[in-house]
Formats: sequence, C-alpha cells, structure tokens
Amino acid sequence: MLSEILKRKIVHVELSTAAYSKRHQSFGMPEHYANMLSSMDTAIKFGAENRTNDVVMSITGAAPRPFREYAQSVKSVWEPLTVA
Repeated sequence: MLSEILKRKIVHVELSTAAYSKRHQSFGMPEHYANMLSSMDTAIKFGAENRTNDVVMSITGAAPRPFREYAQSVKSVWEPLTVA
C-alpha cells in the first residue's frame, strides 16, 4: 500500500525477536530495554493486540479512518529529505 501511495518500493523485512533486539541496541538502546520491546513486538505480531475499541472516537470525536486514507493525507512525512 505504501509503495503505491509513495510511488517507490517499500519492503518489510521480518526480523526474529533476537535480531530486532540487536537492531534496537545498534542505535544505542540498552540491552534489557531492547529485549523487552522486541518481545512485545513479537507478541503483537502473533495477535496479542488484535482487538478494536472506541478510543479514537472517544478522544478525538472523529471516527477512525482507513490506513490508506490516512497515509495518503500525510504522505509528505515519508518523502525523502532533500538537502540544499
């Protein structure tokens, strides 16, 4: 979907929990925190957060919108930076 909207190839690379933790650590995150975040992401990947609620409507007063619509409306944030 993002490839279509941004008109460039976007690729998802699936990482193991350990590889994801190492990636976090490569950016300076402490090992214990990187392990915790990676474990949480793995749980999410397998459905731990697969549920819906009314939080968006409750907080914003607006109905949630499809990701495609959202991505189209903010696509400029994913545009490559140009350095002058």
